Amino acid sequence: MTTALQGIKVLEMTRFIAGPYAGSVLASLGADVIKIEPPDGDVVRSFGPMKAGVGLPFEMMNHNKKGLVIDLKKPGGREVIYRMVKDADIVLESSRPGTAERLGVSYERLSEINPRLIYCSISGFGQDGPYRGLGGVDIVAQAMGGLMGITGEPGGEPVKVSQPIADYGCGMWAVIGILAALAARQHTGRGQRVDSALLDTPIAWSLWEASRYFGLGEVPEPLGSSHRNVAPYRAFLCADGRHVVIGAASQALWEKLCEALDVQALLAEERFSSPPLRVRHRAALEAELKPLFRRRTSEAWLSVLNAASVPCGLVKRYDEAVDDPQVKRRKMVADVHHSKAGPLSILDVPVYLSDTPRVPVSQAPGLGEHSTEVLEGWGFRDDEIQALLAGNVVV
Repeated sequence: MTTALQGIKVLEMTRFIAGPYAGSVLASLGADVIKIEPPDGDVVRSFGPMKAGVGLPFEMMNHNKKGLVIDLKKPGGREVIYRMVKDADIVLESSRPGTAERLGVSYERLSEINPRLIYCSISGFGQDGPYRGLGGVDIVAQAMGGLMGITGEPGGEPVKVSQPIADYGCGMWAVIGILAALAARQHTGRGQRVDSALLDTPIAWSLWEASRYFGLGEVPEPLGSSHRNVAPYRAFLCADGRHVVIGAASQALWEKLCEALDVQALLAEERFSSPPLRVRHRAALEAELKPLFRRRTSEAWLSVLNAASVPCGLVKRYDEAVDDPQVKRRKMVADVHHSKAGPLSILDVPVYLSDTPRVPVSQAPGLGEHSTEVLEGWGFRDDEIQALLAGNVVV
């Protein structure tokens, strides 16, 4: 099977979430990703839940890779990287800025060895700026990036988005940067550095808030499930205790919604007569609609709204979401038989290419599982490998 990134070799020296997630995306698109870990391994290996001693979060973020352990603090460790990087296309690293330099595996050093190398650094705050040297994790990025200041209910405490989206998003931006650098290399023949930061992600995604802040001088406040620039666009409680979301994002959809709800009188109200006016009078509009939704069950309202072509959906529990027939049709969940943990379900990468499909999901590597195999494949002689193993440079 031909894959999109077939033949692309990646050395991934990352931990936690953003870097490993980026590596798993590249691996799923066909790149040969070698996860290089220190002797104590990626800390996420110890995160639960566990199954037969296997950390399931680690499996989610490290599938389709091969595992190699190198102790860069031992004499000879960095030399292994120097040899491998000659044939590598991409290096992924996620250490705090300055660490790679101290370990001798900086962009400057490795690009001297291989000028075609694409070197991606993932960090909390980026490779420059006043916060360069600070450590960053997802919740800090969500807080300092303004996301926790606009989520949750009005007047409530700051709320973190449950999923670590600054981590995941940073990993996605890293992949986008890497793919752009690969395309540029076809024209220039040279590699370059990609700088991806957790803090940048919630800022880059705050398009609605930016439009109001920079355009109107408004400081965005939390709105619960409401939309900043569209109304009605939120979740409504129904008679069965379930919530239904609607997205009447245009004048035509607003009119269809009023017809479906049998509240044509709202169409005649001046304060609701245009999209900007409905946003301005959002609280009053939602107060009109909330009692209506409590009159019927979620199933009944979904039937009515779908028949009227009004975008809508049930607020689902997680089990309902992943078991949904549409999700199954998209093959977002892959069944894997793990050599230690047995049957596992792993989330796949949602990239669908007609001619170069993604790689079937395989289990994440055990710590140092492929060390000998990887070094053999990268041209190390058997006596060299044995010497590295004997010195605990490679495990």
